Amino acid sequence: MTTCGHNYCQQCLAGIGRNRSDSSWICPECRTEQQKRPERLPRNFFLEKSVQNFIETRNSKEHSRHERNAMQEQLDELQQQLAHQKKIAADAEEMSKHLVDPNLFEDVCVEFQQLLNEEKDKNQTVSEANKNLQTRQENLEGQLQFYVLQLYVLFVKLNQLEKDQIKTNDELAKTKKGFILDDNR
Repeated sequence: MTTCGHNYCQQCLAGIGRNRSDSSWICPECRTEQQKRPERLPRNFFLEKSVQNFIETRNSKEHSRHERNAMQEQLDELQQQLAHQKKIAADAEEMSKHLVDPNLFEDVCVEFQQLLNEEKDKNQTVSEANKNLQTRQENLEGQLQFYVLQLYVLFVKLNQLEKDQIKTNDELAKTKKGFILDDNR
């Protein structure tokens, strides 16, 4: 972080500092002259941690998306199986018209209905899991936006504090200079 409160990566600042023969250089953002070498500037650990958290959250969101896609594929497969079973049931009903024993057909229909109910339960479970994943992703995105906003507010406050400190240092230097001029008289 520069003395004027702007943040850059270490490599970029080192490149700027190398281009100068003396130790001073200029901030690329506000053109304020810097007296410290770039490698001697303080690191902004808070900003580094915030960027790292953002990357981890983004990666987590990608992982949730993959889980949701896998569940959607399972749901599609189950729906295809259900459609196939309905076709079999329709064929069985058509064949039952030609059967001699009507009780046999009823037994087959009861078993088939049980299979249909099991598939319906599986589809409902996958759908609920998909909704839960989506809600979790939305919550994470909301939290991320909140932390980014807090980070921005803290950064603005920090920037203002540094400007106030620079102003106070300038006033202090002027005051000291005034005392030295008064002592010389």
